[in-house]
Amino acid sequence: MDRGAWIVTRFEVGNYLTKKSWIRTTIILMVLIALLLSIPSIIALIRGDKGDDAPSKAATLKIAVVDHSGLLDDLSIFEQAYQDKAWALADATELENLRDQGRQGALYGILEIFHEKEVRLTLSKESMTDSFTETLPRIVDQALNLSLLIRSGAPQSSIAQFMQPISFETASLSSTSDSKTIYHAYVQTYIVTFLLYMMIMLYGQFVAQSVAKEKGNRAMEILITSTKPLNLIVGKVIGTTLVALIQIALFFGTFAIFFKINAPALQSIEFLYIALKMPLDTALLAVLFFILGFLSFAFLFGALGSLVSRAEDVSTTIGTLSFIFVIIFMASIFAMMNPSELWVKVLSFLPLFSPMLLYVRISMTNVMLWEVLLGVGSQLITMVFFAWISSKIYRLGVLMYGKPPKFREIVAMLKRDREQTKGVKVS
Repeated sequence: MDRGAWIVTRFEVGNYLTKKSWIRTTIILMVLIALLLSIPSIIALIRGDKGDDAPSKAATLKIAVVDHSGLLDDLSIFEQAYQDKAWALADATELENLRDQGRQGALYGILEIFHEKEVRLTLSKESMTDSFTETLPRIVDQALNLSLLIRSGAPQSSIAQFMQPISFETASLSSTSDSKTIYHAYVQTYIVTFLLYMMIMLYGQFVAQSVAKEKGNRAMEILITSTKPLNLIVGKVIGTTLVALIQIALFFGTFAIFFKINAPALQSIEFLYIALKMPLDTALLAVLFFILGFLSFAFLFGALGSLVSRAEDVSTTIGTLSFIFVIIFMASIFAMMNPSELWVKVLSFLPLFSPMLLYVRISMTNVMLWEVLLGVGSQLITMVFFAWISSKIYRLGVLMYGKPPKFREIVAMLKRDREQTKGVKVS
């Protein structure tokens, strides 16, 4: 990359950073991120201003326990397991009144315990991120077993040993983080791949649109004669990549700042904590694969953008490439379900697939060093090839007007250009 490419890179970065639409969009998204993270705190503040925050919270988290079996002696196990909820024993005759309270939002739930260890939980509302309903059966079973053991006259030491809960954790064998759970790996991997998908789809179109607009106002005819086509396409793509990374850094910076400010109100949203707990080695790999994938597709988007005469035709021309990228993204989503499958391993070494699928494997499974080097190496070679072939298409496309050529015509044009170049060298 010589001086001409750096000049184009600086121009592209400056052009984006001073563009009102880019600045406006970035600020709006940063404000939305800040607002979404602040909503729980704002709601708590409003309730506090009204002076009814404490009773409202207590009423919302209140659980009424109706013991039809008569086995429960106390609710200490429930209170220890769920300290964010208020537990209270209630009589079966109060059921209708309790259900009315639940409908009005004054009661979080009703736990009914019948004979033969039959249990029914009725909730006023449920949350997809709430693990309460998943862990409650185990806690109820412990409470009933404890009551039965006490009534049987078992020694206190035997009861304590019997009721000791196990410590269970599902971990990943990923070499990037020994302590990371599978759920954490899934969430972090999904965030990275989805971010890569969104930024490539967005900025890839920006590259294609930028080339088409420059071609439409004939500015490219001047630029193409003043420097090498490779410098133009490389500078434009690297400049766009840097702008994308700047925008992502601003979004994550806003997210981190407002998450820290509103942390007490966001404790129940687990995936937000997971996003910020990404290990450094995983984060560095995410940046590496993001750059490799972004550059490779951006070169192709730029080359396709040079083939159209009007910016309005860009979406049609890049449609096939966008569809291919959607397939790659969907493959990465399916790969997260079972990253050890053979098809995932094979595709992770293929160019264009490796930035997403190899990152999925690295984040969620144990990947050998040679596999990482092979995947990264193949993608680097492909990226360099795309830069070279894109510069050829770019040079031919920016001076061509009219209907965009088909793939077969592009190949024929490249062959003729190669033969002419050889002829000039021979002469």
